Amino acid sequence: MALDGYGTQLYYGTLWANVISVDGMSMSRDVIDAYTMDSPTWQTFIPAEQADPGTLSCELEFDESVTLPAVTGTATALLSISYPGSGTTYWQADAMLTEWSTGATIGERMTANATFRLSGTVSATATSTAA
Repeated sequence: MALDGYGTQLYYGTLWANVISVDGMSMSRDVIDAYTMDSPTWQTFIPAEQADPGTLSCELEFDESVTLPAVTGTATALLSISYPGSGTTYWQADAMLTEWSTGATIGERMTANATFRLSGTVSATATSTAA
């Protein structure tokens, strides 16, 4: 079933924003070659122990009254995103903001672009601890 993305929201530290578009969470996991010279004709692989939680990039409605997140420092903050149609499910992970830019054009809404590097476990929970 296809769903409209209208209503997607993002929380990160003190930042709350309506999302215009989102790309990610781009999780991945490496595989390890497990075949040998005496393996049958099909190659075999095993999953690597660690997965990469990836990145999340998004375009947001920019609101200058919202406290902007810092791109500096070493701390991560909880990133939480809710998609419409998911009920009360929030996708969450610790993340650090790696890019932030804003834009304004006469006659158009102000926007911001953000890229987050996720760190650690990505989970789906019934309530957001970031909101």
